[in-house]
Amino acid sequence: MSDAPLVDPSIDPLSDPCTHAEQHLQEYLDGLLTTTVTATVEAHLATCAHCAQAYAFEQRFRSYVRFCCGGTGSETRCREEFREQLVRRCRDVGIT
Repeated sequence: MSDAPLVDPSIDPLSDPCTHAEQHLQEYLDGLLTTTVTATVEAHLATCAHCAQAYAFEQRFRSYVRFCCGGTGSETRCREEFREQLVRRCRDVGIT
């Protein structure tokens, strides 16, 4: 696994706010950002429909994963339950 940072520090939130918000989206959802970066991401999400849609999708996806896992705290069990649900739903819609 690479030791390269997941976030490109050269991305300026003022000149490229969408890329900046996208790079921080998962950490934002997890509540792991500094107060300053959180405020920057929130301000961008409030004014950019595209990024707000991406954020809403990630929220729904995470909720779906939790639902598929039955709210369990077991990561292994959750992974297996999610995989089974995903395979079942793909079969239901004709994706194999």
